[in-house]
Amino acid sequence: IQQRLDDAYASLRSAHADGDPFQHHTHWLHTNNHDKNTESLGLTTTSHPILVAATEIPNSGTTLLTGRLSLNSQPWLNDHAITDSVLIPGSALIEMALHAGTHTDTPHIEELTLENPLIIPDQGPLHLQITIEPADDNGRRTINIHSRHADGEDGSSWVRHAVGTLAATPEIETSAVQENWPPRGATPVDLTGFYGDLAGRGYDYGPAFRGLTRAWQHGDDLYADIVLPDDTDTTGYGIHPALLDAALHPLGLTGSTDDPIKLPFTWQNVSLHAAGATTVRAHLQPTADDQVRITVTDAEGGPVATVGSLLLRPIHREQLSARQQSPSYELAWKVQARPSTQVESACVLISDRNAQPPVDLPETVLAGRHDDVADLVSAIEAGTPVPAFAAWVCTDGADRAPADARRLVHEVLGLLHAWLAEDRLNACRLVVLTHGAVPAGADGTVESVAQAAVWGLMRTAQTEHPDRFVVLDLDRTPESLAAIPAALGSGHAQLAVRDGELLVPEVARTRRTGEDPSPAPFAPAGTVLVTGGTGSLGAIIARHLAGHHGVRHLLLASRSGPEAPGARELQAELTELGAHATIASCDISDPDALADLLATVPAERPLTGVVHAAGVIDDSVLTELTPERMDTVLASKADAAWHLHELTKDEDLAHFVLFSSLAGTLGSPGQGNYAAANAFLDGLAHHRHSRGLPATSLVWGLWQQPTGMTKRFSGADHARAARLGVDPLPTEHALRLFDTALMQNRPAVIAARWNAQARNPHPLLRGLLPNRDRRAAAPTAAPGELSHEQLVRLVCSVTAVVLGHPAGEEFSAHSSFKELGLDSLTAVDLRNQLGTTVGLRLPATLIFDHPTPAALADHLHEQLSPVPADAGTALLTELDRLREMTSEALVDEAHHFEIALRIKDLLRAWNSRLNERTTNQQDGEPDLATDEELFTLLENELRGPN
Repeated sequence: IQQRLDDAYASLRSAHADGDPFQHHTHWLHTNNHDKNTESLGLTTTSHPILVAATEIPNSGTTLLTGRLSLNSQPWLNDHAITDSVLIPGSALIEMALHAGTHTDTPHIEELTLENPLIIPDQGPLHLQITIEPADDNGRRTINIHSRHADGEDGSSWVRHAVGTLAATPEIETSAVQENWPPRGATPVDLTGFYGDLAGRGYDYGPAFRGLTRAWQHGDDLYADIVLPDDTDTTGYGIHPALLDAALHPLGLTGSTDDPIKLPFTWQNVSLHAAGATTVRAHLQPTADDQVRITVTDAEGGPVATVGSLLLRPIHREQLSARQQSPSYELAWKVQARPSTQVESACVLISDRNAQPPVDLPETVLAGRHDDVADLVSAIEAGTPVPAFAAWVCTDGADRAPADARRLVHEVLGLLHAWLAEDRLNACRLVVLTHGAVPAGADGTVESVAQAAVWGLMRTAQTEHPDRFVVLDLDRTPESLAAIPAALGSGHAQLAVRDGELLVPEVARTRRTGEDPSPAPFAPAGTVLVTGGTGSLGAIIARHLAGHHGVRHLLLASRSGPEAPGARELQAELTELGAHATIASCDISDPDALADLLATVPAERPLTGVVHAAGVIDDSVLTELTPERMDTVLASKADAAWHLHELTKDEDLAHFVLFSSLAGTLGSPGQGNYAAANAFLDGLAHHRHSRGLPATSLVWGLWQQPTGMTKRFSGADHARAARLGVDPLPTEHALRLFDTALMQNRPAVIAARWNAQARNPHPLLRGLLPNRDRRAAAPTAAPGELSHEQLVRLVCSVTAVVLGHPAGEEFSAHSSFKELGLDSLTAVDLRNQLGTTVGLRLPATLIFDHPTPAALADHLHEQLSPVPADAGTALLTELDRLREMTSEALVDEAHHFEIALRIKDLLRAWNSRLNERTTNQQDGEPDLATDEELFTLLENELRGPN
């Protein structure tokens, strides 16, 4: 425990700073990379302007080259923009690969495939790593190029941008010197307005990359003169990326404005023959569709570089602009090995005993059946042992999804209230069983959207009351029913079982599924409906749709409509962006009102997109949450989403976007209703997706900009999110994630920014973020060694953190928690934090029973103090327990006399032992009772008045 306290103090000291719970200062060195003292770090300094250091990985044969990229260090990159994104040209990756190959004596590139565009962020650097693996039997070496944000804003995940093979010598010999220039018969090409035309097609080249000065065409072949600007620094480059990139620009002479953007994809047989060129000639020979051979020579015709083959690949404008180094995430389901031991006869079923069981629990695990929680408690009072688990089963009704969801969450809420009100159930875990509520199967379907809402509520229950609840989703196979004992024995709080296989959820990077699907752009002639359109998020999205996606017709719906604050100003802004915006007042939870609104969309501008951004919050801890407060939140989120689904499922929509929240995925203390509503949206998106309808549930993390639903967030709320691993999203970052989600054929995408410094992240984030609270086992002090002063310090420190105050802030230990600003939610947070630190399960009423830090420290000191070592006291305590059991137990006559005989034998042995030790009694000390006197007393006690 002492170790836990020390770690807790360290955690608390690092867990807060004004405005940012994990603020730290970074002092950048000068941007001249060569000034870094790489030798002192055991690295080899290179002469390259980007890849500044190299090292050998011990005992592996692998070479690693590292560097940094930023618009500050490499300002010329600003001049390579593709559809508004500053993109590292493929020529730069090729040049760095050539340098890495030269460093490892494999200077020839046999092949390099570009997997992901490398986009430079507006602010901050990228870390760059190139790894060259050991040579194979033929001397070839595999090369990989990775990057990540230097600030680790995406959870410190590396992204691979290119993979290929290096060789010592080329398979193709260098071509002969180009003597005639331009070649005989070649026709000059007019370059007037050339770069302006390219910009209109999405290739926005600045001065550093506008190197094409003259061009000719002969048949399908293209020839060009390329000149770098005079102020370009080529020091350290084999061939400057801007020069090699400009050698590809003649390919733009043959395209049209309707062609998609094409970028280098696969380079083959690339060699550098001369370094330091600033003026070159380029010969491009098409060899197939979107494939070309390139020869680069100097002004005298001598070889500079050769590319045996370059394959270009079309990329859509939306795909590229969405990949701003802002990775998206998903809730993945991982197979979990079965535990070595399974629970047996340890689970009771809470279900009407006169009705057919809603699920056939295996006989090996079933220990009984009770009508409700009160019936279970009555059985315990009558002597039935407290079971390890009690299961309650969700069942779908005949109502439509929103009504069914409301019925289910009301039932579960009532069950949770009854459960938490009974201290006698503290040692029993409530298991809520659902069927098809989560997309854990291979097909990713959700059978019951209504039961999906139950998962959101249960996830919040688990955050407020750790280790009290399990939620388990089943398919309807016999193998899965048989796996219930293994699932309960696994120790996991959230599981799904599919065909008998256990699966557990975790947040992970979205997986690549081959070629990206062609994006469905917003049709300029169509109308996009944005619900909650006059709210903070709705307005941000409306501006983005108009300014970035070119949406020309917007229908913004909200309860207040044109009378909403800022509505007129928003409409004027959208008009300036070239969009016609209609702002309407509508209660979208009313299906008739929503149908009337959709009927106003003109046929010449049909509905082509829906963004459901409406929602309200009505926060309350679980024990204070009422069905009415549940319904308030469900109406604007779940009911409205279902009505939108029903009323538009026959429309030709390009996008159907639901604004969901991490509350439904991770659970959120004090937001059981909000979590249930958002989990419903996630389930609906999967439901639509499985039916071939467009659907994207955008699972938002916390926005940095206050919104209608977060403007009341306190420092305590932000501190709690940071401790769990969630950082606020800047608006620009959020909009990039919005674009990313639209380009992915996924029903649910998590759009969040992670706090890589979180000491103890949410369990579902631990596969993504390091758990900095893990530590090696250390000797623990005896509980009695904890002083009252230590506990007072601990309580005050944890109180400061849950309130979002500096951990060292001074306040009186005799101030009431109410005076300090604790409410129901922060009281739950304080209880959980303290319970984890001291290793106790603390009651829900902890803060109210002990209303000051000093009083709470007294209570903890009492709970943590060791039981007196005196053997007599311990035995008397056990005898008191025995007396209580014998006075309440109802047994038959045979068991009555068997118990009496055993107690008589115990008394005889005990009295005999004492008589041996007290043969020399002191005067005035009473005689010990005889065996017969003790037996008579016992029989009278056991027999009772009847």
